[in-house]
Amino acid sequence: MKKSAKIIPVFISIIILGLLFLNNLKIEMTIPAKGWSRPIDLKTDSNYPVKMYNFEQNGETNILFPTGKDTVHISVNKKLQIDRKKIIPVSGEISSPFWFKDGQIIYLKGTECYFYDGKEVKIADGVIAFVGNNEGVLFAIEKNLYHFDSMSKNYHLITNFDFPISKILLSKSNKDVLVVQNVDDYQKKLTLIHKEKQVEIGRINLNSSEGLDDIDFDVTNNNGLIIYGTTSIVQGVRTTIPYYLPFNLDNVQKAKVTRWNIEGDFTGSPRNFNISLRNGTSVLFTAEGTTKGKISKVNVYEAKLPSSEKLDTASFGDYIVEKRSVSNTTASKPFRLNEKGSSIAWLGFDGEKYRLFAATTDSNIVKKANSSNENDYKTAAFESITYIFSAVLLLFFALIWLFPPAIIYAVLFFIQGHRFETNYSWWIVPFSFISYLGTQIYFFNTQFSKGTMIMAPAYLRIPNGLIVWPIILGVISYLVYFFTKEKDTNSVIGLSYTIGINLLFVSLLLGVYIL
Repeated sequence: MKKSAKIIPVFISIIILGLLFLNNLKIEMTIPAKGWSRPIDLKTDSNYPVKMYNFEQNGETNILFPTGKDTVHISVNKKLQIDRKKIIPVSGEISSPFWFKDGQIIYLKGTECYFYDGKEVKIADGVIAFVGNNEGVLFAIEKNLYHFDSMSKNYHLITNFDFPISKILLSKSNKDVLVVQNVDDYQKKLTLIHKEKQVEIGRINLNSSEGLDDIDFDVTNNNGLIIYGTTSIVQGVRTTIPYYLPFNLDNVQKAKVTRWNIEGDFTGSPRNFNISLRNGTSVLFTAEGTTKGKISKVNVYEAKLPSSEKLDTASFGDYIVEKRSVSNTTASKPFRLNEKGSSIAWLGFDGEKYRLFAATTDSNIVKKANSSNENDYKTAAFESITYIFSAVLLLFFALIWLFPPAIIYAVLFFIQGHRFETNYSWWIVPFSFISYLGTQIYFFNTQFSKGTMIMAPAYLRIPNGLIVWPIILGVISYLVYFFTKEKDTNSVIGLSYTIGINLLFVSLLLGVYIL
């Protein structure tokens, strides 16, 4: 064989590896949806799945982030950069709500509610739940709902209910309050406090194995929406079912609960709902789906209802569902960073810590966040190396492809062995190689499904790609052999060389995606 017999396969392999790297780089730079940025790390983390409190002030978003030991207060500007970061020596329950204003904090420790203004003062005991508004917090003790005013530092009874309170939620406008009451172990009562009046919206009925998981709501112009999830665990398998309850306060008796059968490129049931009706109907939620390449994680999604559709008459098919996160972490607790909903944030669990991420539609931030960076190149290179190692497994299958040419070779050698000493019979190599190639194509198309190449680039996923590409690589392999062979190259060396470089090309181009 000529010297070029080594150079040409190496050159072709470098080209294929370059294509692999570029595809992995493209995957790494995947955006959640058109016009949205990739996840932006806000450099704040906790060891626990904390419950955050956020509010807008002076054009910035302020977030209180409990860590278990203390509380981190960060101020995020419109560029999604942290302007200020302060550690507050307050360690409330990581899963309890917070309230913050002008350095004052209200939080829970178990069922004890505390007020912090330089020193810690207990407000009340036996508190089941609370939610903050502009002046202070609403909190529940058994069947009673109270309001604590941060200015007077006193609380008073607002109203009482027929059944013990389990949850309190506040609308995004801070005007309406949704109270969840425990009628019994299997029924919850939903009551809205609207203009200081109690309005029963409906009831949640549970079976013996179910529990109320997530719930959120919002109200605007007498129209409201409640979405909640019930969770059951049977034989160790957790199942969440989301329910959808739109209502109109002028005719609340017609409010009807249905399963929220929303559709999108996710699997499993939506959770972690966050509803806003301030600029059209928008629901943030989390669900499992693909992020980058073959990786499947719990992502943030947004379901939006077109402005032309009415909330109480819209069907599930009217909702437009788009992905909002594509990180390699498990997303939870999504929320909006501004009233428009053009910037959002969420917690992402990376296997060790819960980190705070954000995404936005701001064009300047999108341009910067979605451009390639050093980490993208490193990750793409690492993924390429990993893919190459997985492609080596294809060589074990190649043993099957070698049987036909080996049998043909053995028969021909037994019949006319003298012709194998030289290249006298020119047809031996192409004939044997065609039998090898046919077996390869048959194997690809019978042992692998249509979805095998789903993560491959578009040029490999052409119709009948597992027929077309093996043929193309087979032709290239034979042409390399044909133009690099010497006159005295015997058929054994020629066939071994052709099959060898073909295995190399097939493994690097197809094997990295098939296995």
